Amino acid sequence: MTSERAEAYGRIMRVVSADGAGKLEPNEQAVLREAADALFFSADIAGDPEARDALAAANDLAAHMVGAERWSPDHAERVLQDVEACGPAQLVRLAER
Repeated sequence: MTSERAEAYGRIMRVVSADGAGKLEPNEQAVLREAADALFFSADIAGDPEARDALAAANDLAAHMVGAERWSPDHAERVLQDVEACGPAQLVRLAER
């Protein structure tokens, strides 16, 4: 684990628990929480189908939130970057490309 991964995890937990206009439904909260958990505890994304599936679900959720005009594209991108930053270093390097 790194402090960067832990900080990204904390940011996702703040999104999950946020109130107000950006408040997530319980099933939406679960998607982000599961993605953050799966990535945070993954040592190798290539060998971890659960983490890859959870990341794909988070991407689908972000697209839905933008499409429903509940999140701006910029906010969705920041959330996805934080989800990815919960994961192992190789995933973070791929996201930076």
